[in-house]
Amino acid sequence: MLNRSNSLSKLQVRHLGELVGPTCTVITAAVVKIHTKMAEEYSFKYSKLFGILCVIYDRTTRTCTLKMFSPGYYEVIFRMRLKPSFLQCRKYLNPYFVYFVYKNMSIGFSFADLEDVSLFEQAIEIYMKTASENQHFICTRKVGS
Repeated sequence: MLNRSNSLSKLQVRHLGELVGPTCTVITAAVVKIHTKMAEEYSFKYSKLFGILCVIYDRTTRTCTLKMFSPGYYEVIFRMRLKPSFLQCRKYLNPYFVYFVYKNMSIGFSFADLEDVSLFEQAIEIYMKTASENQHFICTRKVGS
């Protein structure tokens, strides 16, 4: 991992590296909460999903992915393969809150620390330049969470 949040232990960082496999690199990771807002709604709502958000670069496919792992069991609870256009479509509600629009909803990440936001932004800007245009979006949520 190139950059990591101060809120993650060395053991957590090592475990994340093992989870993504030998052809992938965790560029940065931070603890975040996910918020959502439907197009017709006025404000964001906490989705009750929080975890370790990782920016992952796959050297084989040359793609960049966001994956969020649950903090205790390290299950994938959110996954999004990024398009290069993500750089232009992300927005800020405040310095700690990054969001983007997908179809008829907005998805936001609230970070606990400004340094984590900065590391996230650096990772996205550097590695999205190498991502191909034919990527897609996937969002998963564990049933019952």
